Amino acid sequence: MAVTGRAIHMHAKNMPEVKASQDRSSIQHRFNRILEENAIASDVLRAIRAVRFLVFHGGQKRYTMTMNRSPADDQPIRIVELRQKGSQAQLVLSDGSSPLTVSDELVYRHRLKEGIVLTRPQVEQLTAEAQRYECEKYASRLLAIRDHSEGELATKLKAKGFTREMLGKTLDRLRERGLVDDAHFAHNLVCRLIERNPSGRSFLVAHLVRKKIDRSLAVQTVNAALEGKDELELAIKALQRRWRLYCQLNLETARVRAYTYLGRRGISYEAARSAFEHLSSTTE
Repeated sequence: MAVTGRAIHMHAKNMPEVKASQDRSSIQHRFNRILEENAIASDVLRAIRAVRFLVFHGGQKRYTMTMNRSPADDQPIRIVELRQKGSQAQLVLSDGSSPLTVSDELVYRHRLKEGIVLTRPQVEQLTAEAQRYECEKYASRLLAIRDHSEGELATKLKAKGFTREMLGKTLDRLRERGLVDDAHFAHNLVCRLIERNPSGRSFLVAHLVRKKIDRSLAVQTVNAALEGKDELELAIKALQRRWRLYCQLNLETARVRAYTYLGRRGISYEAARSAFEHLSSTTE
């Protein structure tokens, strides 16, 4: 087919436009590849920075923890001496701390002997058990002197410097062994008071509360102990113990002192008046 001169001219005229379009497409493609490569590089860079951050700060944390550790924490602790004293033993440790007093049962249970090496947690455990043993031993010594309520024991043990947690564990063990019992203690104390120095309800309750007995238990115990007892008989018995002294005074002075004394013992005014009249009439 023949090509006219006009067609050839038009084709030659469109050639620059096609070439320019191809150049623009190539440039756009290269530009997109650069963007993709930059995005990948950016992600890699962020990942590298994150790894460097973790490595640096993790190492810094480990370094800080190492620096905060005391040199004594890495040193082995040895039992230098084990001194046997009756039913207890005294441990002398190589770290220079105060000797630990523990029971024979603890020595046998942990198979303690001179020369063995202990870790820091084992020493801390032994220290806690030694403190518990000292706490129980002091409590047993107090109970050997006289009966105590739980509140009395807790107050005295706290004054010796034992912790609240140690007090709780010690009282639990004493309670399990039946060595402390507030109900039993309160009952015996009230019965002794009524027998030796007769008193009224309010005095007995207040006395139990001073002995660290819970008020509700104190009221319950006193009500049970006074059941079936006549307040007038208690007042007469209490006044008889001082009647020889009152007989040396004039009547009105003796009356005032008798009423005051019985009032402090928790006896009502009516019972005090009747008791005084009864004793004064029988001694005339």
